[in-house]
Amino acid sequence: MDSDDPLDARLSAVSGKRVLYIEDNELNRTLVTRILEPFRGIELHCAESGEAGLAMLERFEPDVLMLDLHLPGIGGQDVLKAVRGKHAMPIVVFSADAVPERIASLMADGATDYLTKPLDLAHFKQRLADMLKA
Repeated sequence: MDSDDPLDARLSAVSGKRVLYIEDNELNRTLVTRILEPFRGIELHCAESGEAGLAMLERFEPDVLMLDLHLPGIGGQDVLKAVRGKHAMPIVVFSADAVPERIASLMADGATDYLTKPLDLAHFKQRLADMLKA
């Protein structure tokens, strides 16, 4: 964490916020975990599948849902539709699949934002800070 980075300062000021990340790729989960570790006011939980994420969502009640598009079992777009029907929290979809039609479809299904992989760290932090109202 760069103490001179205004995004880091915004995220460091966050208190009592919860983020759920549904991602089947262990390296991606580890990356996001390491990015968020310095920000003690952000509690991160991870799920490895759409099914596990939907079950965790009810217990964890996150402020932001981060969601991989390509998941085993229930895919990311189906998770998005299921969550959007019940919850109003911001939902960020991650994928390397940046086809404009796919992005438009996800946004129409209720995604708040779409971030491409590999993640642009500054853009990721900016969008997260905005969604957490930091």
